[in-house]
Amino acid sequence: MRRSLLFVNRVTYELGALLMAEIAKNQLKSDSVMKTGKFPYTFRAAWFLGLLAINFLVAAYYFHIIE
Repeated sequence: MRRSLLFVNRVTYELGALLMAEIAKNQLKSDSVMKTGKFPYTFRAAWFLGLLAINFLVAAYYFHIIE
């Protein structure tokens, strides 16, 4: 067995590989999207649209479209 820079033994490596595979499998079954079918980022989208509207309002004031 070849030693790595981190000195991880084979059992630890295999356990880590199994855990990472389990995590990846669980991430594919995300409850927020699979059960509800709704867009999961509504809070972020609302903030994005609100800040974008404020940005356009400031730009309109800057270019003297509104006074």
